[in-house]
Amino acid sequence: MKKNLKNLLFLGGVLLLLAGITLLPLMEREKSRAETEDRERVAPVQGAFAPNFSLFNLSGEQVELKVVYEQSDLTILNFWATWCGPCQREIPDFNRFAQEYRGRGVAIVAVNLQEKPAQVREFVRKQAMEFPVLLDTEAKVAREYYVTAIPTTFFIDREGRIRLVHRGMLDYDRLVRVAEEFL
Repeated sequence: MKKNLKNLLFLGGVLLLLAGITLLPLMEREKSRAETEDRERVAPVQGAFAPNFSLFNLSGEQVELKVVYEQSDLTILNFWATWCGPCQREIPDFNRFAQEYRGRGVAIVAVNLQEKPAQVREFVRKQAMEFPVLLDTEAKVAREYYVTAIPTTFFIDREGRIRLVHRGMLDYDRLVRVAEEFL
């Protein structure tokens, strides 16, 4: 009887060990997948979903990012400020790109950081900016996107997935190359 009990306990231990060996990796994989999915919903990195937001434009109308990207094949989300030299230098290229890609499923949205609406409005008028400018007066959206330097530009597809993050100045040729890659 003692021998049967020992064999039974041994067999039970082996079965528990095998179950643990089998189930532990499955549980870890599921945990990892769940954490990745959560991160993808909010992390502003390539492959993740773009955090949705609503900001006012220069006309005082609220604009929601999700509405923009759902209506476009590619949305270019550019964070900038009037005092930023590289931001100023890329505006003519963004204007040219906006004119040439009008009607081709591309939307450009420029998010100005922490400046007064009147100051931004005057700058936009002088630069003849050809695309919507939104006001992130408290930099809440910039923080949500982990913008640590400007200009920073996100390329977002129709499903809201970030296809590319570019930190630094963009020129017309680079805008065209990226747009053609994702259109």
